[in-house]
Order: sequence, then C-alpha cells, then structure tokens
Amino acid sequence: DQFTNYCLDAAIFTHGAVTTFDPYFGDILDATGFIIAMFLFSFIVGFASLFVIRTCAKVFVWVTLLGTVAVVAATGYVMWDNRQSLATQFGQSEQTFAICGYIFWTIAALLALIVLCSFKSINLACAMLKTAALFLQDVKSAMVLPIISTIIQLATMVFFGVMLSFVASIGLQQDSQPDEGDEKGVCLFPGSDQPDPFCVQWASDSRFVPYAVIFTVFMYFWTALLFQAVSKFTTAYMVGEWYFAPVDYHGEKQLPGGNTFCDCKLLVRGICRGITHHLGSFAFGSLLVAICRTIQFLLSWAKRKEKASGNACTACILRIMLCIVTCIERFIAFVSEQAYIQIALLGRGFCTSAKAGFGLAVRHPIRFAIISRVGFVLGVVGCFLTTGTTALVSWLLLTKVNLPEPFIYGKLASPTAPFAVSTFLALLVGEVMFHPYTMCAKTIVHCFTADEEMSHSAGRAGATHTPQPLQKFVEDHCDK
Repeated sequence: DQFTNYCLDAAIFTHGAVTTFDPYFGDILDATGFIIAMFLFSFIVGFASLFVIRTCAKVFVWVTLLGTVAVVAATGYVMWDNRQSLATQFGQSEQTFAICGYIFWTIAALLALIVLCSFKSINLACAMLKTAALFLQDVKSAMVLPIISTIIQLATMVFFGVMLSFVASIGLQQDSQPDEGDEKGVCLFPGSDQPDPFCVQWASDSRFVPYAVIFTVFMYFWTALLFQAVSKFTTAYMVGEWYFAPVDYHGEKQLPGGNTFCDCKLLVRGICRGITHHLGSFAFGSLLVAICRTIQFLLSWAKRKEKASGNACTACILRIMLCIVTCIERFIAFVSEQAYIQIALLGRGFCTSAKAGFGLAVRHPIRFAIISRVGFVLGVVGCFLTTGTTALVSWLLLTKVNLPEPFIYGKLASPTAPFAVSTFLALLVGEVMFHPYTMCAKTIVHCFTADEEMSHSAGRAGATHTPQPLQKFVEDHCDK
C-alpha cells in the first residue's frame, strides 16, 4: 500500500498476524439502540452535572484549595518523618530531607495564609464559577462550538499530517544496516523477518527537506492556534452578550438567539464577527504562540538526540533553554487569551486588548488565578461525572439486565464493544458540554471586573449587570 511517497506492507503493523474485528462490529450493530439510548442519557447526566457544579461550586473550590494546602503539608511531613530511609535510598544526608520538609511546611503555611486573606476573592470566584454554569444552561448553543472546533482541528491535523508525510518522505531511501538486518543489509524488526520501513535516511541531495519539515510543523501550529483563537473569541463574545443583555420581567436574559441547541444565531454571529473584523488580531496572537511552540518542538527533539548521544552538558543547556522557552510560551498564550476576551468585549485591536486584559489580571491576580485553576478542575470534574456515570450505568445494564428489543437484538458475544462505544460517546458529550466552561468563567471575570470598575467610575457602589449567582455577593459586599 502506498501512503504519500512511502510504500508500506500492512502486515508490518501486526508482524504478519491476522486480526479480525467482526465479532465486535456485530455486537455494536446489535446494540445500536442501546448505544443511542446511552448517548441521550449522557446529555441528561451532563446537564445534571452542570446543576451540581452550579450548586456546589463553593464546596468544590474550598475542597480544592484546602486539599492543595493539605497535600503540600503532608508531603513535607512524609519527607521529614522518613528522612533516614530517604537519605539511605538517595545517598543524601538526613538534614537535606529535613530541610526539604521544613520548606514544604513553609509553603503550606504561606498558601494557607493566602487562602485565609483572600476569603472575599475566593467567594467571588465561586460566584463566578456558578455564573459560568448558568451561562451554559441558558445559552445551550455554546456547546455546539466545541463540536465544530473539534471537527476543524481534526481536519487540520489530518491535512498537515499528510502534508508532513509528503514533505518528510522526499528523497528517503532505505538505510542499510548489515549488522542489524538480513544478509542483503535491509533493516528488520527485532526478532522478525519483516522489513522495518522506518529505518530510513535522506538522500545526500535532500538537505533542504529538514527545513521544509520545520516549516510544515510551524504552519500546523499557526493554523491550529488560529482556529483556537476564533473559538475562544466566539465563546467570549457569547458570554459578553449574555452577561450585559437586558432582563425581561420574567427574569430571563433577552438574547438574540442561542437559547437552544438548534438556535445558533448568537453562535454564528460571533464566528462571523470574529472572522470579518478581527482575523488579523487572531493571526498575530497565534503567530507569537506558534513561533514559541515550534522552538519548543525543535529543542525537545534536540534534547532527546543529545540524551541518546550521552552529552550531559549539552543536554543540560538544552533543558534550560526549553524551560525558558516554555515559560515565554505560557506567558504569551496567557496574554493572547486575555486579549481575545477583550477583543470580544470591546472590539479593539490585539495590542490594545492585550494591554487591557493583562492590566486586569495584574490588578486582580487572586480572581484570575482561582478562576483559571479551579475552573479547569471543575471542567474536568464535570466531564468525569458525565463519562463515569454513563459508563457505570452502561456496564450495569449490559451485564446485569436482560435488555429487550429494540435496545439489544440477539445475544451479544461480549458487552465490551457496546460498553466501549457508549463510554466514548459519553466522553465526547462531557467534553462538548464542559470544554467551554473554563473559557466562560475567564470571560465572566473580565465582564464582572469591567462592570465593577465602570460602576465605580460612575459613582455606584458595585457592578450593575450581575447575573443571579453574583447578585448575592454584590449585595453582601458592595457596601463593605
């Protein structure tokens, strides 16, 4: 079989073994009704998980923060209590591990002090996380965006994967290694007579191919990050429209569409506005991050190569350089994300928006830190609840209940395949429903902070466009 410029024998992937998946496909077809039912059930579980997070966000936040302090303190205690055995195991003095234990205790004490001194900011972050869950319940079309983004990202990955295969295979030829191959000098798989197609080298006249490979990798990063920027902008745009939308006499937000999965007017408007008005800003922000990621890619490749060669000094220098570039990449990615949110809210250019967004983060570091970390944790928890609950129910039904038609037709050879498909679909549903959660929470921080600062400038006590979960916080603290 030919793949791009490369001819492959499909048998090399199984070393000549024949694998059949017919029984598994048969079980999946027989359990189609069951799989569809569990797919719909996973949506119910997803909305229930959103309700749980909205109701218990404060508990999750405090458990996460106090748990972090407890883990750090426990780590210090373990190092101090086991200093003798650790010193023997690693060849260090007992005093070294005792000092490490004291350092961990000091860090735990500082974290506990920061948590206690940030009580108001933490409660505000809890209210914002609840507001993010309320947004996803109100604007259901926001959950369609991850589906679109996933399809585009997969298509991008496949396209550049094929392009990279074409580019990397230009001028390739079989690398002859008589010591590891057969009598003809052809590389073989270890312990097999099958030729290894990956034992290759570039021809001497293909010196420009590595540069073409690097350029292809860079273009992949740039394109994928550009699509991510459009996705983040669209989510932020929808959150901003929802946050500042007027409320009718029923207490409902008056939105221009987006209240159902099928009503995607607000979603389409956000995508179109981003592409037609701010594509240059997205391209510039994604370009900066793509440059850093390409350098990371090259340094990681060089580090592995030097590690294999045994040059410890060069490997250490490469690790230091990789650490520095990684820090720069994370900083630029953070600033770019804040810029995309400000672009969605104010419609300004990238540099102006980056300055405004970074200024907000500097003025309110506790809010941004808690929302970023705990929002991510809650998104993972919600995805885990959706996937885990659906998987548990699927396994119990498949193994403990004699399901009738139309759920199951005939007798299954094994419940493994229907269970795996149901769990995978539940994972997709959980990812679709909770993927926008962190970005929603970050945008709400921007909205609330801007609302608060505008209200203070106008002489009012607190933010005026507060959704219901934030109203109680404002009422309790605006005069304090």
